[in-house]
Amino acid sequence: MGILEGKGLSFLFPLLRMQAELWKALQADPTPAAIYKWIKDNVEARLHTDPGFINVLMSSILKYVTQESTLGEGVDPTTQPGKDLVEREKDLVDRLKPVLQRFLHDHVELQVSALY
Repeated sequence: MGILEGKGLSFLFPLLRMQAELWKALQADPTPAAIYKWIKDNVEARLHTDPGFINVLMSSILKYVTQESTLGEGVDPTTQPGKDLVEREKDLVDRLKPVLQRFLHDHVELQVSALY
């Protein structure tokens, strides 16, 4: 993404730019309220039911969760994570679940898209 931004071409891949910005927002404040507010302020309402947006949302949340737990700094990815890391991962997913429910709850096709 940095190359595209450097050349002024990030508009060619708006979902990629959105993913980078959502990642920054997650790192700054990973609370469901802050994430939802960021989405409401920065993502057009018509995209809330777009599979591409759902992919960006899932990818960003899962990246955050794993980097804060089972794939965090100092964790050996070649060994099975300890129970404490698995519990941390589960807690983070549970904490961010309201954001996912907001966009996936009534949309079976988007739920399927989120799984893939």
